[in-house]
Amino acid sequence: MKPLSSLLAFVTAGFLVASPLAAQQPPPGIVWQRPFGEATFHDIRRLPDGGFIAVGETASNVFPVTAGCFQATFAGVRDGVVVRVDASGGVVYATYFGGAGDDIINGVGITPSGEAFFVGTTRSSDLPRGVNTFAALRGVQDGFAAMLDAAGATLLYRGYLGGRFMEAARAVALAPNGQFVMCGWTNSDDFFGLRSASGSRDAFALRILPDSTGPWIVKLVGGSSSDEATDVGIQPDP
Repeated sequence: MKPLSSLLAFVTAGFLVASPLAAQQPPPGIVWQRPFGEATFHDIRRLPDGGFIAVGETASNVFPVTAGCFQATFAGVRDGVVVRVDASGGVVYATYFGGAGDDIINGVGITPSGEAFFVGTTRSSDLPRGVNTFAALRGVQDGFAAMLDAAGATLLYRGYLGGRFMEAARAVALAPNGQFVMCGWTNSDDFFGLRSASGSRDAFALRILPDSTGPWIVKLVGGSSSDEATDVGIQPDP
């Protein structure tokens, strides 16, 4: 087997897969694979120990959660899912995250100590509450941000991100100063007190500390049509 440092992670519908990466060639074989039933994964990040955290969604009430996970029961139309595996593909935790409506986790960032900070879209007014919780569902659909502890057992943080119409949070990245930067889209005219441009959707970027304390920095970017932000990267300080 190749060393763990050469593994490349793949996310496909229902499978979390890691395989050796051969330069300019298809992966030659599966090192390990782990099925997760009727789940679709949207993002995956590698942990310093060689494991992975993947996030996504499921409409199944038989998703294989682990004992002691934060949310063991399917709650709505669709629920988000968060899965952590070790470097050999062993499941550390697998949990639902959702309320009575339609919930999807789109992106995840990882703290140095292994907490999963994830973002997505929700139509639930009853998303699970965390140690730190703020805001409530305002529109038909809001974005949200949440953070699980490294064991997947405790929700450290949960917040809605929305105005009076619709929002989606699509991606998140950890900045060197410990803040998270997330992005997505909004068509509300009151998103964090900002008026959306004249288009049907504007992209947004938002910076936040994991415990929701300030300062919050929110920027809207858009023109006369529909604009969305689907991924975010962090520029290192010079």
